[in-house]
Amino acid sequence: MRIGAALAGIAAALLIAACGTTTALPTTTTTTTTTLPPSVEVLATTPIGSAAFEGPVYRIAVPLLANGSNTLPVRPVTRRTTAGTVKIAYRQFGSGPNLVLAMGEHGSMTWWDPTFLNALAQSYRVTIFDAPDVGYSAGTPRAPSIETYGDLMAGMIASLGLGNVTVLGWGMGGEAALSLAERHPKIAVSLVLVDTTAGGPASVRPLASASSVIGTATSTMIELSRVMYPSTTAGETARRAWLANIANLAPDDVLFATVAAQAAAQDAYFRDDRVARLLSSITVPTLIFQGAQDAIIAKQNAELLATSIPGARITVVPDAGYAALFQDSAIFLRDLSAFMERVGKVTTTTSGS
Repeated sequence: MRIGAALAGIAAALLIAACGTTTALPTTTTTTTTTLPPSVEVLATTPIGSAAFEGPVYRIAVPLLANGSNTLPVRPVTRRTTAGTVKIAYRQFGSGPNLVLAMGEHGSMTWWDPTFLNALAQSYRVTIFDAPDVGYSAGTPRAPSIETYGDLMAGMIASLGLGNVTVLGWGMGGEAALSLAERHPKIAVSLVLVDTTAGGPASVRPLASASSVIGTATSTMIELSRVMYPSTTAGETARRAWLANIANLAPDDVLFATVAAQAAAQDAYFRDDRVARLLSSITVPTLIFQGAQDAIIAKQNAELLATSIPGARITVVPDAGYAALFQDSAIFLRDLSAFMERVGKVTTTTSGS
């Protein structure tokens, strides 16, 4: 299913150069008074069929926000002033409170199940995006790390002018969300952490067999799916449904070097306790969702998050694995709805509305 890296890179460059058009997307309340950078539509990227609602891919020049910063640099980012930025590819759809989805290791925007996304779009303004060097996203000026990913996501949220954002991170995306919450505390009003770890020596590492598959660039989607879902009847049914649903999307290219860099970043994260030490500083409402049979992120990691983040709520699904949010989407959507209602009340009270 993976497009050859060289051909994909050439095709993407030609397509963007020939067909890119500046488009003003509708956004909600901005987080800064700085002029927002323009979004450029990548033509011929709109999905068909059941995924058509996701719309085309856009690219935007995003700065990596410095630690402690919550707003864009004073100097506006335009097509002529993009030094120090990363061009990030994203899609945006739905309506309602802002929900930004951060993908996990080895994955791309096309890993989000369209059926799941469509359900979210009925209640939320959803933004999905590709990590650096994935799909139409460019590389970062810094070596990939969880902190880099968190700083970049903070910059993207500010660049898109999104306000009152809930960040939903899956796997490594959840780790980036934790880093964002600690380093940029005013960017997100709440966190949803799906099969996520805080890293550090106290965390439980993935099973060696699962880590090898997800950290290897040559792993096929079939091989990847088998470590994401448990080998049970329910898990096998959900796995096949996920593969069938994402098959409606043209897959994003994930470079071999990117998979290796993400695996290295993940390994460093497990050895470094910087994020884990600051969990008690996270004061925004936090929902934790975990598959009990996850071979990639063990449930003990979710339990550690729940006891370390003040007021965090946790749901552990007994029959699910790493892809718990897809396998048991009804449970997840129910919990998310209740959580977002609570977040809305907290946000309204805080803002004095």
